[in-house]
Amino acid sequence: METIQTELVDGWKLIAHPDYTVFSNEKSYIVVQKDDMNEMIIAFSINNNTFSVTSCNWGLKFDFRSDEKTIAITTDPNEYEEDEDED
Repeated sequence: METIQTELVDGWKLIAHPDYTVFSNEKSYIVVQKDDMNEMIIAFSINNNTFSVTSCNWGLKFDFRSDEKTIAITTDPNEYEEDEDED
């Protein structure tokens, strides 16, 4: 899966597929999927060494590496859409 890296506050990084867009308001973030609906997939905040998820879509997969201050969204948005179409 192709990924891009986005710099966040306090030395944190987000690694995700380029079909996700990151919006921020100081230390709070939302990640949306670039499609017709711009669906929010995760909302979180960062405060120095604390990563807090405030909302998350069912089935979203991500890795959190506190030692590297890295959050990696491992869900491919194209696979996510295919799973929804099966219902």
